[in-house]
Amino acid sequence: MNSHDKTPADDCEAGSAAPGRNPESLDLDAAAALKGMTLRGLKGLVIGAQGGEQAAALAGLGMRVTATDSGAALLNHARQFAFRAGRAVNFVQDNILDSSLQGPYDIVFDRSVFCALTPEQHDIYAATVCRIMSDGALLMVKTPWARNAQPGQAGFRPQDFVDVFGRLFVIDYIKRSVYKEISSQAPGMLFCAMRKH
Repeated sequence: MNSHDKTPADDCEAGSAAPGRNPESLDLDAAAALKGMTLRGLKGLVIGAQGGEQAAALAGLGMRVTATDSGAALLNHARQFAFRAGRAVNFVQDNILDSSLQGPYDIVFDRSVFCALTPEQHDIYAATVCRIMSDGALLMVKTPWARNAQPGQAGFRPQDFVDVFGRLFVIDYIKRSVYKEISSQAPGMLFCAMRKH
């Protein structure tokens, strides 16, 4: 089986054996949301390239992946990781709040940018992401979870996803989760999967 014949479930298993800087370590929640989808040839976008692992993992599933970050140094680090992993990823320096991206993208994944925005920036984010997605496209967002906190950088509640994204997206589900690279025990995250109207 070559890397383009893999399924997200295959990468879940590979990722559980070697967490961290592994080009096969697709986020477990993203892998579950993508399960059963035909991914080959779809256009994917990773907002917030981080270390490049998520972009490399999606590219390994046969997607045409673009990964963005506003910082040149972090983007270069992610680019080097994907290159060493032998994964073709288009890395673009971009600020999603003032984005030059055109799309349309079929799958968008964000584990680091939305959660760092101020509440005043959330609607701009949602509108921009919606603009660059194809109809019916999947948006996956992972954020810190705050059981009783106010919306914002301290954490998010399920209702916050409804308030920010509900006008532009149909929310498939919101679930408590973990950030595997930090802790596989504490459910300190929320994962939301939604589709553009």
